[in-house]
Amino acid sequence: MTRERSRTDPRSAEMPPGGAAQRNVASGSESRLGRVLGIASGVVVALGVVVVLFAFREIERGRDSLQASDAAFHRNDLPLAIREARSAGLAFVPGAEHVRRAEERLEAIARGAEAEGKVELARSAWDALRLVAAETDYPGRGANAAGDRAEEALERLDRAVAK
Repeated sequence: MTRERSRTDPRSAEMPPGGAAQRNVASGSESRLGRVLGIASGVVVALGVVVVLFAFREIERGRDSLQASDAAFHRNDLPLAIREARSAGLAFVPGAEHVRRAEERLEAIARGAEAEGKVELARSAWDALRLVAAETDYPGRGANAAGDRAEEALERLDRAVAK
């Protein structure tokens, strides 16, 4: 009976020389690979969560700065409106509305100041717009027309001052 049990017991099956060791090595490397893949997927998920949290924080910061810019604009505190709109524009998240609105605010202030002959204020707003366009540029984004308009306006102001 012992002999029969040993024939049916998989632990007593004959193995080729080194067979058990090879099976242990294979299962050890498989479990190691599984642990590495588990850790790697955990890191990827953690990084994804960090990126999402960062994006939400930047959107919140941008909205707050844009609201402060709007309030300063309506109080006619244009230097503060420029600083806050620049901060909103630099709180960059691709596709976020506050970035577009910050660029619009900066351009509106710049055009208005230039029309009123307030060269330094206009230069400050155009320069802030140029900075936002330059700092939020990334490969594949394409041309930023607002940044191009700011560059042209700054050159125009420099020529006007030089005369």
